[in-house]
Amino acid sequence: VESTYFTLKNMYPKAMVQLTNQAVTMIYGNLEAYIVDIAIDSFQALNNHSAQQETLRLLAIKGWEGKIDSIGQKFNVKLGKKYFIEMFKDIPLEFQGKSYSNPIKFLQVIADIRHLIVHSAARVDDRVAKETGLKSGEEISFPLELPFDLHFFLVTFSDVFDKAFSEKFGWTRQSVQPENLVGI
Repeated sequence: VESTYFTLKNMYPKAMVQLTNQAVTMIYGNLEAYIVDIAIDSFQALNNHSAQQETLRLLAIKGWEGKIDSIGQKFNVKLGKKYFIEMFKDIPLEFQGKSYSNPIKFLQVIADIRHLIVHSAARVDDRVAKETGLKSGEEISFPLELPFDLHFFLVTFSDVFDKAFSEKFGWTRQSVQPENLVGI
């Protein structure tokens, strides 16, 4: 079957919205997985034989501010709110026209949106509407460039963790250019 782009666009009008929402969900999920991995590795470095259970206790049922505070305290690493704000001072953080100076708060907004995409049929609830300016009940629909912007933010965010834990545990940091990631 041959089709033109316009035919496909008319057949699947919400395909790009769904694709963008899926990309946001997956990119955010990569950060969560990274934080879990670094916590498990840290517990193991401290000879804790219940690393996975301890990580679950450390990260479950908390917002990002609570998670980051718990991680920083548990492993005695520099992850305070002021540290993150300093690291992001030259990076504009904006969502739906609202600017954020606190990257942890910005991450929480992204986490809340991801939660709605996964668990609420991508519909805005009252709490997220109040925070973001979106309308309650509205379908979440991001601009196509959002996954790229979000990826840049999350890579920078994860770099803060990487630096703090590498310094704490003496782990070697290795920079890899994106074009060299294929085949690793």
